[in-house]
Amino acid sequence: MLAQHNLTEAQKEQILQALDGYFQHLQRTLGYQSRDLIVLHPEIPQLEAMLAKFAQIHTHSDDEVRYVIAGEAIFGFVRPDGTITVEETFVNVLKKFAPELSAQLLPQMYARQITLREGVRKILESIPCDQYSEILNCTRSQPIRPGFVELLDYLESQKVPLVVVSGGLRGMVEAVLGELVARVDAIYAVDIDTSGSHFQVWSDYEGDTELIAKVQVMNEYPADVTIAIGDSITDLNMALHAGIVFARHPLTKYLDENQKPYIPWDNFWEVRDCLIKFWQ
Repeated sequence: MLAQHNLTEAQKEQILQALDGYFQHLQRTLGYQSRDLIVLHPEIPQLEAMLAKFAQIHTHSDDEVRYVIAGEAIFGFVRPDGTITVEETFVNVLKKFAPELSAQLLPQMYARQITLREGVRKILESIPCDQYSEILNCTRSQPIRPGFVELLDYLESQKVPLVVVSGGLRGMVEAVLGELVARVDAIYAVDIDTSGSHFQVWSDYEGDTELIAKVQVMNEYPADVTIAIGDSITDLNMALHAGIVFARHPLTKYLDENQKPYIPWDNFWEVRDCLIKFWQ
């Protein structure tokens, strides 16, 4: 059947059942719920129109596993990135040190089926304390996004505080910033107790849906205009309450859904230059 250009639904199901051992493993280990079979070949009507739907870079909030069982396919992948760091740091740590639970809960958090407070706590508290030093070592090597120091320079010249509010671990934020810790006004992040066998999470700013309720932190800094810089669903509540928002994907998707205006950005030089124009 794999040599045929067209398959009926019954034939597709027959092939899927023959390969169900792979799917059942994913069900058991990662909680996958569904599978399907796609047949593509050059003679399919309107093939170019079908392929055009996938020509642009796009993301999926859920994990996907693809098996090519006949022929060949080419996939391109874009690495996720972070706000301060060039690459996403906290989520990568969760995936590395708690892979099964992260695979199960991260898609649910992205889809807003469970809260960040619930999901991140469960993942973090599954990690043994003896892994903490390795987590910090992994974090120290992460490069900071270009322009961050220059943004700090400009904000200091304007006597505007820069406050780092992270849904990740305080130790990780401090490891990334290094000597720059002394130049930010404050850091608000998740604290952990490592005296037991596994992490125990605590936060002075725990909210209904977040381990670090970023809006609560913002309220500690009354200002005529509040500015939020973010890139993820963890920044959504903060962005919705801020006067000016600089947003990267996937935060932009959630802001579009909420019809919240934002300024796209790629590096901190762009943020600095926009602020210079605003405050001239």
